Amino acid sequence: MSGVLLAALLAAGPAAAAGFGERAEPKPSYGLLLLASDAGSGWKKDLAALRAQLKGMAVESVAGAADPVAVQKAVDKLERQRPGKIVAVSLEPLSESPVTQEARFLLGVREQPAEDRPDADSERLSGGMKSSLVLETARPRWLKRVKSASPIVMTATLDQSPLLAAILADRARKLSRDPRRDTVLLVGQGPRSDKALKSWQAAADAVAEQVRAKGGFARAAAVPVRDGVRSGQRDKDRESLKAKLSELAVTGGIVAVPLAPDGRRLEHLLRQSAGSTAYRWDGQGVLGDARLLEWIRSAAAAASKLPDGRRYKDSAGGAETMRRP
Repeated sequence: MSGVLLAALLAAGPAAAAGFGERAEPKPSYGLLLLASDAGSGWKKDLAALRAQLKGMAVESVAGAADPVAVQKAVDKLERQRPGKIVAVSLEPLSESPVTQEARFLLGVREQPAEDRPDADSERLSGGMKSSLVLETARPRWLKRVKSASPIVMTATLDQSPLLAAILADRARKLSRDPRRDTVLLVGQGPRSDKALKSWQAAADAVAEQVRAKGGFARAAAVPVRDGVRSGQRDKDRESLKAKLSELAVTGGIVAVPLAPDGRRLEHLLRQSAGSTAYRWDGQGVLGDARLLEWIRSAAAAASKLPDGRRYKDSAGGAETMRRP
């Protein structure tokens, strides 16, 4: 090393001198698309904080993962940064979430849109609150898929990893006075279709049992809360939820944990339906746990090695399978 270069490094400070000769971390060859839903003001701040921690890569996030316009805008922003590939990560924990399924449709991974329409067992829709997914009567007849010159892949959802049960078990244990006597109750937003709800329930029950075993709880259950359903569905939901909570309360305490990134939206829906049954709840979902950040990084890195995940594209009359070279 020449004396002039050494003097320049020392003048720049210890950090510059220490970093001489070290290799910089390579920038990932893909852009990251975070797919969120029901992102209110508090949720959006949390989402921005999460994005800020994902340094060294192109990152965009969508507050409405089922909104084709919002998803297209985020993809366009990533495209301008010329990524070799776009990796989409759904922050919805369940693979059976209608939000995740709609995002898969928009990104060409799934053939049909999510089955998230209220069942026609009554003329009147219950509630006055909008869901993250638009009602069938208000959305276009044909949703256009996202266009991208870059390949797009989606990671597996968090319920495919043991990390989800670990995070939820830790959340539940903080609320429990005695896990050996308490029930852990997972609360998630279910699809409006009763048919689709069956698949959601099976997936949520499987996670609940994993949380029970991980946290050492006596019992486990999972319940959906829904909005924008028909009045007949709403009444059945309330009766079913109250009966389940009453049954669980007889055998011990109930600790309720959101099966979601954030529990603020779920808390409102749960209080609407639960009545006076007592349960312990602090609304903390998986967001904010440091392990979630590491899972996003590792899941994205693994998915980035996969070929283009888009199997379907829009055509004049609907969806057609994309031809593979």
